[in-house]
Amino acid sequence: MYEEERSVILMADDDTEDCELTIEALRENNFTGDVRFVHDGLELLDYLKHRNGYSEESSSPRPATY
Repeated sequence: MYEEERSVILMADDDTEDCELTIEALRENNFTGDVRFVHDGLELLDYLKHRNGYSEESSSPRPATY
């Protein structure tokens, strides 16, 4: 059976409260996908290029493109 992929939002932000507010706003708007946070632009590039701690594609899925 085909399993639909969940949308992934990837966001760089080093403020925990901002991250929590983002998740809250997305839930209030019925977003059902995954939200991934990294701390800065360098970590964001590591995630996107599957480097360092993000080498496994299963644990660092590609963000959605709309």
